[in-house]
Amino acid sequence: MIVAAGLVAWLDSAWPDLVIGALIAVLFLQTATHVLTGAWRDWHATPDAIPRDAGAKRCNVREGT
Repeated sequence: MIVAAGLVAWLDSAWPDLVIGALIAVLFLQTATHVLTGAWRDWHATPDAIPRDAGAKRCNVREGT
């Protein structure tokens, strides 16, 4: 990014900033896609470890003790 700033000043053009910004955006999108794809696979591959009705049953605790 420092080099891009120098090129913007030297060339008097916004193109170096646009190119570096586009590269950073592509890197971000690739990383986000990788993370979300892995999370999606893990979410669907894992069986329900906790039953859906967990916590719905009442426990046998007396009130006031």
